[in-house]
Amino acid sequence: MKSLDGSPQSGNIRRSNPETQAQEMHAMIHAHIRVTGQVQGVGFRPFVFKLANALGLTGWVRNDSAGVEIAVEGPQAQVMCLIERLQTEPPALARV
Repeated sequence: MKSLDGSPQSGNIRRSNPETQAQEMHAMIHAHIRVTGQVQGVGFRPFVFKLANALGLTGWVRNDSAGVEIAVEGPQAQVMCLIERLQTEPPALARV
């Protein structure tokens, strides 16, 4: 997957104190996620829906000609968890 804005991920690292990190993890964010590969006809949209609901996120998911498009909103920690799990726990027949 690409970064949330679709651009290549940079190598910049930003450090902050633990209090700032805690505040950032609870901040509400919106993410637009593009997933490509073998993701159509394998139950990927229902998987995303169930996972997002379990994480308390809102948004939508749809297929298009390039793969699956996801828009999600919620606490940063849960959005980041969704992105991680899309990569590490896709449906058995999916190839992300």
